[in-house]
Amino acid sequence: MFTFTASEPVLKILSGKVEISFQTDYKSYEIDALTEKINSLNADKLTLKVSKFRKGRSLNANKYMWVLCGKLAEKLNITKDEVYREHIRDIGVFRTAEIDEKAADTMIHIWGLRGRGWITERLDHAEHEGFVLIAFYYGSSVYNTKQMSRLIDAIVHDCKEQGIETMTPNELQALKEAWKGER
Repeated sequence: MFTFTASEPVLKILSGKVEISFQTDYKSYEIDALTEKINSLNADKLTLKVSKFRKGRSLNANKYMWVLCGKLAEKLNITKDEVYREHIRDIGVFRTAEIDEKAADTMIHIWGLRGRGWITERLDHAEHEGFVLIAFYYGSSVYNTKQMSRLIDAIVHDCKEQGIETMTPNELQALKEAWKGER
């Protein structure tokens, strides 16, 4: 399997079949490598997944968030994961769902396997008998720019309250701006 960035999709209908083509910015010296990758699949049929291009988050912003979580954890004598999860819950990027009480523990376990920030909270008994209402919180790995900025701002705020040195507002803004350009 391999991934590449493409643009300008073109759909053509030929003899009742649809042909889809894309343009890519591969350099001339990369064409042989791309051709080799496609030929190495050695398959009559392929499964393709096409999605909107999005650059990943800045590792600097993500790394800085974890540094602050570590400093805050040390000050509060808890783990950095506890700091992170508390802030994930406070930011509130979640969905609620009614889950059969018999399946709730399994669903909670499976959700948590996605990562450190993928947490759940049992809210109440649901409207339907035998069901429970659960909040499923998303980890920051799927946050958009606005959500990630809110998370970092909240952690910076708590660090300042604890007397932990953070970046200056200008440095923090520059970090976020660099990150926004990558999303």
